[in-house]
Amino acid sequence: MRNVVVLYDSVTGNTAKIAESIVNGLKRGGNVNVILKKVDEKFSLRILNDADLIVLGSPARYANVTPGMHTLITAILEAIELGIINLKGKLFAFFGSYGWDGGIALEKVFNKYAKLMGLKVLLPGFLITETPSENDLKLAEEFGLKLASLLK
Repeated sequence: MRNVVVLYDSVTGNTAKIAESIVNGLKRGGNVNVILKKVDEKFSLRILNDADLIVLGSPARYANVTPGMHTLITAILEAIELGIINLKGKLFAFFGSYGWDGGIALEKVFNKYAKLMGLKVLLPGFLITETPSENDLKLAEEFGLKLASLLK
């Protein structure tokens, strides 16, 4: 059984819907244990030690991730520096929603942080514009299914 941790932030609920669809796809892929947490929930960063794949998601805010996601990423980087967690070589993917300029920004930000954490990007991120349509949510589920298939 492979372990996946999906951590996300959502302001209007759009990114939460994407997260849930990705998790549905991961579970459909089988042989995957998934932990889903919103950044403002209480959890130990040590859950990342057992993860084979870490998936982060955020809406774009001023060409960056949300303040909540930024706080989480900063905490992860500090935990790595202190030796509390070790993510070197673990797999990584990301997702998000954005307005007119956030897609490229989210991609750059998440890829930068993946490198700093020692993560290996598994697939290009799953990004959608504005509110996800039913089709977008189906594509998000397919993204999760693809991630699960690559973990085998």
